[in-house]
Parts: sequence; structure tokens; C-alpha cells
Amino acid sequence: MLASSNSLLDPTFFNRNEGKSNVLSCFEGVLEYRTIGCLLDNVLKDLENNGLAKPIQKKAFRIMMESLENIQKHSGNSSNEHAYSRFCLIRNQSELIFLSSNSILNCNKEKIKENIEEINQSDIEKLKLMQETRLINGELSVKGGSGIGLINIAIRSKNKLEYKFEPIDNETSQFILQVKIKI
Repeated sequence: MLASSNSLLDPTFFNRNEGKSNVLSCFEGVLEYRTIGCLLDNVLKDLENNGLAKPIQKKAFRIMMESLENIQKHSGNSSNEHAYSRFCLIRNQSELIFLSSNSILNCNKEKIKENIEEINQSDIEKLKLMQETRLINGELSVKGGSGIGLINIAIRSKNKLEYKFEPIDNETSQFILQVKIKI
């Protein structure tokens, strides 16, 4: 779960970190495949312009790509009524912070929570084994995912995935994911 004292979701986060944090990229709306490419191109330029080392740029690019693809694949419900999503990439003095948010059906919350908790309890070697097993088994979800997006993000960030769910209505919740990498 997200820790409120360090969380971007804490309303005082930006006030406490004013002058120390820099929003590199922010997107709000319905995310489509064609938008992902534009966002990735713009962020890559921003990362280069911010003087980040190439390995950090590559890691950030891959985490952002996985995050955006997860949003695009798993947002909303069948009516697409709540397909609105958000993505922000923020830099402070010591880390890059990726914040993504998309709607999900409430019936999927428990499975997502269990998946993230398993990921968070695993070390890098176990995560790589989980990734390999899922790739070998080749099982795809109804939406075309193999369930390795969050595993890839955890491997690349080398940090726990912070998350929370905020109710939208009886059928839908907002899934909020925060990932950090050291710079």
C-alpha cells in the first residue's frame, strides 16, 4: 500500500517538496496506443535534457513503457465509462517517481492486490523466475497480457510497488501505482 508520508497522493506532497521536485511528464485522459509513442518520445528527450545517465534513462523508459501499456490494456470496464487515466513522472534530488492511475473493475481488485503482494515479497531472483515461468507458460489474459508487466517494473526499479485503490462506484475503483528508482 502507499505510505501517506512519502506519497504523491498526500495533498501536502507538492507543498513540502516545492523547489525540490520537477514534473518531467504528466498525462491525463483516455490513453490510446498512438499516445504512448508520443509520451515515450517526449520523456526520453526530457530525461536526456535533465542530464540523467544513460542506464537510468533506459530503466526509466522501460518502466514508463510498462506502466503506460498496463494502463492502456487494463483501464476501465466494458462500457469504457471510467477509462480516464493519469501518468506522472517526477524527479527529485535522489529519485524518479512514476505515478500511474487507472480505473479497474472491483472484481479484479483482489487478484491485483495478491499479485502485487507476491511481487513485493520476492527478491530479484524470485522475480526473474516468476517472469520466466509466465513467459514459458505463455498464458494470456482476456486483455492480452501475460501478467509480467508489474514483475518487469519491480525488477527494473529494484523497489517495492506502492499502490492503493480508491472507490469510484459500486463496480469500479481507481488503481493507483507508485514506483521509484534511485538516480
